[in-house]
Amino acid sequence: MAMLLWTFNASAHDYEFTIDGICYGINETDGRDACKVVRGDRAYAGDITIPYKVKYRGRTYRVVSIAEKSFAGCRGLKSVKIGGLTSIGESAFADCKGLTRVSLSNITHIGRKAFSGCTGLTDLRMSNITQIGDNAFSDCKGLTSLNLSVVTHIGDSAFADCTGLTSVKLRSITQIGSYAFSGCRGLTTADIGAVTTISAYAFWNCSGLRNVILDYVTSIGDHAFGQCPRLKRVNVGKVTKISDSAFDGGVEIR
Repeated sequence: MAMLLWTFNASAHDYEFTIDGICYGINETDGRDACKVVRGDRAYAGDITIPYKVKYRGRTYRVVSIAEKSFAGCRGLKSVKIGGLTSIGESAFADCKGLTRVSLSNITHIGRKAFSGCTGLTDLRMSNITQIGDNAFSDCKGLTSLNLSVVTHIGDSAFADCTGLTSVKLRSITQIGSYAFSGCRGLTTADIGAVTTISAYAFWNCSGLRNVILDYVTSIGDHAFGQCPRLKRVNVGKVTKISDSAFDGGVEIR
């Protein structure tokens, strides 16, 4: 259940009703029975669970989305559990410095900068996510490991500058965007399988990267693994297209 603390200016996100401390607005673009989570006039704090449905004045509404900046800057927010939404809006949880745990499941789209700057985030669990937007988790320095599967697209700079990351495991992903993991200097192992495209600069300046597993990658773009001085040997498996500049000179490609 949400708790409420200090006052916010709610003019940009007027809400129509509040249930268990969470503010909602009607979202008629997704049907008359649809609603979205919005920013209220007070900051959210504590542990938040976004429900699939809410009832207001005898009517049941589907919770389909979280509006942009709804929780941005709520430093008293500790954990979030979300499932079954169409979208999480741009900067919805940006700069929630006290947020430590996030659980996301069955979400179509995580918006641009949705969790950017959540430096205290250490526990991130995701399943059945269709698309992760640009910079969605950038600068989340507390993350240490990442296990993603069945994601259509990881956006540009989605996990950039997550300097605490030491390992990533990526499975059944259509595309890893440009600079997606750039600047993750603590990253030592990247296990990448069944990924269609690794875009340009995707792992640029991952200076601690030593081990890369590429099982079924189709294409690797320009400088995708540039400025990774500890990376000495790569088995490219069944890769069909590799840019001439995908790896720094001196990397043995098998």
